[in-house]
Amino acid sequence: MVALMILEKGGTFVLKMFTMFECNTLCRMYLLCCAFDSVQIKKPLTSKQGNSEIYVVCRGFKGFQCVEPLIHKFFSTSNRTLSYNCLFPLNELPKDFLSSVYKCSKYFSELQMQVIENNIKWFYQKTENDIKSLTELQYCVANTYVNRFQIKPIDPSQEIVGQNKLRAIQFDLPKVSTTKTDMNCSFAEKMRQVEYLELDEAKLLQDQVNSYKQTPWKYDKEVSWFTSED
Repeated sequence: MVALMILEKGGTFVLKMFTMFECNTLCRMYLLCCAFDSVQIKKPLTSKQGNSEIYVVCRGFKGFQCVEPLIHKFFSTSNRTLSYNCLFPLNELPKDFLSSVYKCSKYFSELQMQVIENNIKWFYQKTENDIKSLTELQYCVANTYVNRFQIKPIDPSQEIVGQNKLRAIQFDLPKVSTTKTDMNCSFAEKMRQVEYLELDEAKLLQDQVNSYKQTPWKYDKEVSWFTSED
């Protein structure tokens, strides 16, 4: 609303949204359609297909005078989440507008669900060929981007923090480990791997096991539960 108060006539406005199903967002969309000559819903290629992020691109602002009464109404309403406090009653919204919003919402929601389902399926069923194909695709996209936009290395004289400046600093930089991290362990176990040597870690685990309390299972004497004292 503040943007519409300061936007010049004929200006362009871009709004990021995550849903169009709620009363408040539906009214906001209709307000934009009334205030601009052109309103389009876009989802850039750089926006992840698995999320609900969309962009409302509005062109040709008709001027503050056409939305001033509605803006005053918007700011005078303390609770704008309830339907009777929204800018426009549902029966005042044109059917063709509601139909367009429904089709748009349906399209993007189905796209999002399809991508999420494919990601889950690929995560559990991926093969070496799938990983190879994905790596080749990522390289192709990166190479296309570099060539299309003529990405070039930064001249050393233009670097804010670069190799030349780092070499001039008289101290040793911390070494970054390139070893692949084992993801099949908890955070506490990762911290132990950093802080303890192998023998120390083995002793620590043994002490933990010794501290557990053994409780026989009443349904089977050969089975015992091991629990910590606390």
